Amino acid sequence: MTKIVHVLFSAKLGGAEQVVINISQGLSEFYDFTYCSQAGSIQESLQAAGIAYQSFSPKQLLKFRRAILALQPDIIHAHDFKASFLVNLLFHHVPIITHIHQAPAWQTSVNWKSLAFQYIGNKSSRVLYVSDWAMQSYVFHNHLSNTAIIPNGIDSSRVRQLATVSTTTAFDLLFVGRLEDVKDPARFVRIAHKLLDDIPELKIGIVGDGSLSTPIAKQIAATPQIRWL
Repeated sequence: MTKIVHVLFSAKLGGAEQVVINISQGLSEFYDFTYCSQAGSIQESLQAAGIAYQSFSPKQLLKFRRAILALQPDIIHAHDFKASFLVNLLFHHVPIITHIHQAPAWQTSVNWKSLAFQYIGNKSSRVLYVSDWAMQSYVFHNHLSNTAIIPNGIDSSRVRQLATVSTTTAFDLLFVGRLEDVKDPARFVRIAHKLLDDIPELKIGIVGDGSLSTPIAKQIAATPQIRWL
């Protein structure tokens, strides 16, 4: 059975991580998957999904390289830019899939990162993007000949199953996503406060975590109608 090692830098469950879980579960009949990332709460999600896991430290690259080679992967599937840079620089005889889940501002202009990714992209066996925008916003996308667009899939059966779970709390409006600048949760909070000026009985929730969790918590601390879950 073909062995595939997914490599991610993040240690928490997010959008890209859920995509990897869906891939690993959906194709487990045909491929042998191992999930490799920094240690963190993602381990709980992987254990619940029954996916093999191995942690690594970016500060111990030689140890990481030896651990990956010990798995004897047929393919290394790297997700987002940090992981793609890492594996393309460390592994030269294993086919690498570079999977890009986002479109950061730096890739829209000529700079050392966008120039370096041109090399990484061409070195990879395939570069996957989750949307047209993620690919076309890259300033050198016309210089890559090995790209493909595969939108993120949804496990519809799991959504239907979760929809039947009862809850004691109902919300009129929800923000669901990472609490990071790229998702702009602060704008959502500003909009929520304006809505509450006109409709004070609204119940509003924020579902997510990230580096902006502390300032977002402060923004809503005096507003009981907004809950951070």
